[in-house]
Amino acid sequence: MRITSAISFYQRLMGLLNRKDLSQDEGMYFPHCNAVHTCFMRFPIMVVFCRSGKVVQCHPYVKPWRFLRCATADSVFEFAVYRKAGDSKRQTDREHFSSRQIVEPMSFQLYQEVQVIIDGFFLVSE
Repeated sequence: MRITSAISFYQRLMGLLNRKDLSQDEGMYFPHCNAVHTCFMRFPIMVVFCRSGKVVQCHPYVKPWRFLRCATADSVFEFAVYRKAGDSKRQTDREHFSSRQIVEPMSFQLYQEVQVIIDGFFLVSE
């Protein structure tokens, strides 16, 4: 998993905005952050709010032009939309875009998988 840290003002400002897509093995980390937006994004993303390296909230499918905030978070990760094995991108997008929900509840399995990725990121960063 390749996770880019958004440290500078420019990195935080741009985030994933200049991207056309995000592969399943990429992500972005925003330290000292508790709110994000998906304005001008070209694709949906998964947003994970953390506090002290532990997942507080996970939104597996956030459409473009949305705002999310978690008052208890101190950092945010953005990943490609989580896809089950065998699901194509087109299938997943069609299922979610036909729904009126902005996000769907996080399953315990997804929570565990995301926490392992985040633990690995902080382990490498230390």
